Amino acid sequence: MPESASHKRLVDEITEWIRTEYDDDKGLFIWTDSPQDGTSKAPIRIEGFVPDVYAKFLSQPRQIIGEAKTPRDLDTKHTEKQLTAFIRYCSKNKGAFLVLAVPWDYVRYARSLIKYWKRLHQAEDVEAIVLEMLPS
Repeated sequence: MPESASHKRLVDEITEWIRTEYDDDKGLFIWTDSPQDGTSKAPIRIEGFVPDVYAKFLSQPRQIIGEAKTPRDLDTKHTEKQLTAFIRYCSKNKGAFLVLAVPWDYVRYARSLIKYWKRLHQAEDVEAIVLEMLPS
């Protein structure tokens, strides 16, 4: 199914956040799961799921798993399986963390889902950041 414009904006928000937060790191590589991004390499596959954004650093043991969710996609079984797979990956890989982008009015709900899934999978120590995309 083609990517919606709102989903693409959320993916762009994650990519922009990574570039802003780590703009001084010359060893930063970012891949997105988008035909428009111009890269020839897709993000890594994690337990059968490909995140929307994957960033890796050569200068430090950091990895960022980025996922964008529209309101329609946030509360589905697929999303639960996908995000719990990403949470498990982060818990097993030192320096890996999750960045989730959702519309601003779903931030609190997304944070509560992430908190619940982290507790359910004994992964409370996983760093998870929920970005809020303000309406444009």
